[in-house]
Amino acid sequence: MSKLYLLLCKTIGLFLILCLLSCQSNTAPSEQVSAPVIHTWTPPAAGEKVAQWEERITEDQLNESYFRVSVISTPGSAEGHYQLSLEYGFNVNETELNLPKWPEQTVLKPLLKQGEDRYQCRIGFDPGDGIFRPLYLVTVVNKNIRLKQTHQYYHE
Repeated sequence: MSKLYLLLCKTIGLFLILCLLSCQSNTAPSEQVSAPVIHTWTPPAAGEKVAQWEERITEDQLNESYFRVSVISTPGSAEGHYQLSLEYGFNVNETELNLPKWPEQTVLKPLLKQGEDRYQCRIGFDPGDGIFRPLYLVTVVNKNIRLKQTHQYYHE
């Protein structure tokens, strides 16, 4: 009985190790992308909203407050530099958003998409081919806003 039990444990252990070694994450921290040069979008004038995502905070019945992510154009938006405004109720933060460098003449368009959970927003971009490429994830943890880079893009 003990030899059979030992053999079974070794077999299961080997199977688990092989499964773990063969698993790969779909959200690789670094992705190499080769894309054709496309110039289909021109950023608006500095100070205008390029994209906005908002969701009403339903736990706050007293105030009409929102979880809101806004991308605002700057004088450097044609080179991928934007202002990012993050709000959760009265907690408001602003920071710079820098999109990756793409081949010449390609202007990246910032895009916002809903995250998997409530009060989450994915920040990404479209280089002109209609494909959303995620870059950051905005979440709310204990009423605090968190911005985390999830992907990195580069060209050879």
